[in-house]
Amino acid sequence: MGSLMLVAVMATSVWPVIKSGESAYNRIRAISDSEGASLLKPHILIADRWAWLYYLTALAAAAAALAAWKRPEKLRWFGIPVALLAAVNLTAGGVVAKPGGEVRHLEFRPGSTLSHPDLPPNHDREHEHAH
Repeated sequence: MGSLMLVAVMATSVWPVIKSGESAYNRIRAISDSEGASLLKPHILIADRWAWLYYLTALAAAAAALAAWKRPEKLRWFGIPVALLAAVNLTAGGVVAKPGGEVRHLEFRPGSTLSHPDLPPNHDREHEHAH
């Protein structure tokens, strides 16, 4: 039952995330390159389009927790739809985050050949060990 309430709280956290993103829009647009700035709008549109899913999950989790409190023997059956919704939320979050990450991180953009400037060229090979 506690895990259902945790899912409800975490899913509800989409509201402050969206609000902080909206308030940061102009500042991020101003410091982004032209391609990054053009990715902001799709990021916002996708986030707004999928926000309802998080609220639905929060409502379902809270309702399932209440129902499980009344009928603890049915906890599994109340939790299954919430777990499925949470999995869909995770996927939606990835879809929203992709253009958001590409706004300021050129290395995330398709076709980018950028690497981290602090890493030596053969960094990935330095940690290979023969076992």
